[in-house]
Amino acid sequence: SIPAPKGGYVQAIGTHALLRLARKHDLVIEILRRPGQFVIVGRPLMHAWPSAQVNDEVIEAAAEEVVVGPKRTPTQDVEFSIGALVEIAVRALSPGINDPRTALTCIDRLAAALAHLMRAGVRPPLIHDEDGGLRLITNPTTFEGAIDASFNQIRQAANGHVVILTRMIGVLAELAEIAVSEEQRSAVTRHGDMV
Repeated sequence: SIPAPKGGYVQAIGTHALLRLARKHDLVIEILRRPGQFVIVGRPLMHAWPSAQVNDEVIEAAAEEVVVGPKRTPTQDVEFSIGALVEIAVRALSPGINDPRTALTCIDRLAAALAHLMRAGVRPPLIHDEDGGLRLITNPTTFEGAIDASFNQIRQAANGHVVILTRMIGVLAELAEIAVSEEQRSAVTRHGDMV
């Protein structure tokens, strides 16, 4: 187990350096947290095996590749930026503010981000070295997780706002047209059904 040297939010993970470290020491490293998740000091950030290959130098080098800080940042945390737009949209839909134009803009921006994720593809959880050996097991954000984070709260806050629900259906239809995998199509369809 490779513990967190300090508590806070995981801000960035140096996966390329961890891949080199795993190859150098003939290890498999499982990264337990992803950017945006909170870790308590001393709790596991990673597991590495075989344990006979793990020494203090490896533990220290691996822990140095995970940046932990006092707050979330958008550097590698996709859900942080999504959450910021969702928060703006939900506040805009509150009865005290009642600003559907702002919520519509947030929905459009979220759709653009989801389209980018669709085209870029989600990083696979298993990372192999150039010889095909498994070296890293990661915990990436999935497209399904990103679309859930994007639309669940807005859909619930938009109850009764026909213009918002109509825009959501429109952007979901566009996303369905550009989906590149069955997982993406299924997630978009599920959200369309919920709207």
